[in-house]
Amino acid sequence: MVPAQPDHVLPRVITTIIQGHAEDASFYWARHGDAVLATEHDWQSLRRMENLLDAHLEGLRVAQLESAQAPAPIGDVAWAASKARLTRWGTSDESFVAGMLALHALEAGSTVWLEELQTLAHAQFEAGRGDGIAVGLASALRRRGDTLSEKLASHWWQQGSTLWQRAALIAAHSLPSLQTPMIRDGLRKGSEASVIIEAARMAGTHGLAETLPALLAVLNEPSSSLETKRVAAAAIGRLVGSAADGGAAWRQAEAVLMDAWLTAPEQVTDEELVVWLWRAAPATTVPAIERMLIEGNNDRRRWREALRAIRLQGDPRWLPVLLQCMAHQSQQDEVRRFFVEPSSNLARLAGDVFAHITGARIGHQRWQEAPEAPDDAEEALDNPYVPAAAKRDPDGALLWPDVEVLNREWTSLSSTLDPARRYLGGEAVTESTLLRVLGNAKASQQQRWQAALLLQLARGASPCFDVGAATPAQDRALAALGTSSWNW
Repeated sequence: MVPAQPDHVLPRVITTIIQGHAEDASFYWARHGDAVLATEHDWQSLRRMENLLDAHLEGLRVAQLESAQAPAPIGDVAWAASKARLTRWGTSDESFVAGMLALHALEAGSTVWLEELQTLAHAQFEAGRGDGIAVGLASALRRRGDTLSEKLASHWWQQGSTLWQRAALIAAHSLPSLQTPMIRDGLRKGSEASVIIEAARMAGTHGLAETLPALLAVLNEPSSSLETKRVAAAAIGRLVGSAADGGAAWRQAEAVLMDAWLTAPEQVTDEELVVWLWRAAPATTVPAIERMLIEGNNDRRRWREALRAIRLQGDPRWLPVLLQCMAHQSQQDEVRRFFVEPSSNLARLAGDVFAHITGARIGHQRWQEAPEAPDDAEEALDNPYVPAAAKRDPDGALLWPDVEVLNREWTSLSSTLDPARRYLGGEAVTESTLLRVLGNAKASQQQRWQAALLLQLARGASPCFDVGAATPAQDRALAALGTSSWNW
């Protein structure tokens, strides 16, 4: 503190530290969003990331309070740092941080920053530059989930604009009192596609069975886009109970999801794929995956999609195929090709899918160091004839499998697997094993997410456990499910 006038003192603002808090908070929020469904993260690493995020947000809040000058209740140094980043990048990550600060100011009675943030979001949307700012602000409301968030989300909804209605639906994921009326209104005929999609997604996530007629109407509406129909079909699959009980509703949804998988599998989300794979008969899904594997001989992207489906289907009969894929993709020619086109090699993805099903966690006993690059690798990466997309490595966070070790272990492992069952994390899927995966802090977030969705499918129309929620909220939700403590 340095004296400014005899009667009071002003804080010495260290701008670099405040800018660092704003930058790091945005970074950890972005990483948190990626980690929620990541196979390389578990609940423990998610909690550490959440603690780091909260620490930087707290640093910004403290800066606001300590830089206040009467009569203002809070200062603006943190807001200035956050807004500078938002103005430059315009992403949802920077907007989330700015939104948290704006809501803090709103609690103190100042609406200026919130109004400014809403103006920036509207300008971005009207200019055709997306809705990242609105989504980030909505995510701040969703994370808070309090009365203030409820009032603001209701205000957005009443405005009737596509931008703010979608933002209100995102915020309402943590606001139970708003969910049913917003979904019912959002699914009505004539609503914008983005609003219908968000409303349908929330109806499925929260298991709101009363929305089933409206979802069917979306499915049967000729003007509905394929994306809208896919999301509605997945929501129906989450609400109808067992496939046998779903009747005509499920048959319509299944047809939409199967057609989407066969024509454009890369557009089908993991959620939609899980619903289809677990609701539909193997006689339908297995040939579809086989078709992807055959087409993958000429297009590696098809192989990648087939591996994604194998991961989420959990059928142990695919495990020999995964071993063959790892062996093939670890050959010298394929490794050499990897250094030219990283996206072409599927050894790590196949190994990760194997671990996802069998529970063989990443460890030095089953994984090896990355292969060494050939002498001309640097020149190859600069090859202008290789598309930029092929040079990106989508599996960069995964380790290389040791195929010899896995093949030796396969003999004993295969004798413990029942080909008539489906597996997740090394256990045959039942309600009790799904609960164990949810409560296992060492299970990957991808495994926990799938366990949550399968548990919802097993129990019919019920809310899906949120594996991305704040960790204290997850503790409370686990207790409600009958898992009173984490399986460390």
